[in-house]
Amino acid sequence: SDGLLKVDIKNNVFEHSGAAGNHNYLKSRFILSLYTTRHHITWVGLSGGGIAQYDPQSIKFGLWRNEGKAGGRAEDNMLFSIFSGNDEDFYAGTLYGGLMQRNIKTGYCRYYQPPLNNVTATGSKNIYQVIAGDKDLLWMATWAGLYSFNKSTKRFKQYTQPSDAQTRELYAVTRLKMVNRILTGGQAGGLRLFDPETLHWELCPDTAGFLNRHILRVRYMQETENGDILMSTERLNLVKYNYLSGTFTTYPQLQRICATSRHFVLSDPYIWIATDDGLIQAIAQSMQVVKIWNTGNGLPDDYMYAVAADNRKHIWVSSNAGIAMLDPLTGICEKFTEEDGLQAMEFNT
Repeated sequence: SDGLLKVDIKNNVFEHSGAAGNHNYLKSRFILSLYTTRHHITWVGLSGGGIAQYDPQSIKFGLWRNEGKAGGRAEDNMLFSIFSGNDEDFYAGTLYGGLMQRNIKTGYCRYYQPPLNNVTATGSKNIYQVIAGDKDLLWMATWAGLYSFNKSTKRFKQYTQPSDAQTRELYAVTRLKMVNRILTGGQAGGLRLFDPETLHWELCPDTAGFLNRHILRVRYMQETENGDILMSTERLNLVKYNYLSGTFTTYPQLQRICATSRHFVLSDPYIWIATDDGLIQAIAQSMQVVKIWNTGNGLPDDYMYAVAADNRKHIWVSSNAGIAMLDPLTGICEKFTEEDGLQAMEFNT
């Protein structure tokens, strides 16, 4: 009479699935009957709640959305980036609502907006990426430049050099591992380094003058090893930059597929690159292209926004036409829609 229990006999633990709170909760906790088919799908007869289906292999999505107060406009639900340091407190950069904090256990939710001034206008509300800083700090790439946010005091600080366009309209930010610097990139097409101790901006080491000849427009970047930064760019697809030597490496084999890349993920031994013309699967060590995944392979769209890998090495992609999961070993691609719990079909993060 208190819901359904799933028992793990080997580990002597159980999972309770009777509580409400997501899209797929049981409509009644009073269970009258169970029937499991040979395909391991269990049908649950409920007292006053009809019949529920439990499929241990199926993927369902819970939905949280800020609906706002009655008669008023809902807070911003368009999220550009999502960050969590503990898988409980999540911080999300939004289109116009600033920084959103949500605790998925307590349900606590609040929006924080940077103070406006003549330089930032409303651009500080457009937060494209959020990363961890020291102690209670978060660093954010915004349309108004680089910001920090103190999670304890809830205060923002802006770090923009008005005379340098490369320090504004930022899409990407990362903390370097081997030197105490923050690397940024954005709409102006170049790169800049920021020193969090002196609070000064610096030019990036560039031994061959690469940045003088090329516009990058970095949308995402990640440090790998030995000072190498991999960057998804709008003009040159994937670019590797070593900040210790000041050298850049481009990959014509990727550019021939598509010039624009917005995101990538490393899942050994591959790198998966989200582009405007499908998902590129390449060997990470050599950047040799293995396969181009697109609508012909079952993806919902060729225009990819983001890509992620789960602990089973399944690859997840987001697009204008929904979310998909592909299994590289079997080649099977599964698409998800509103029927699976999605709130809409367009995903930018």
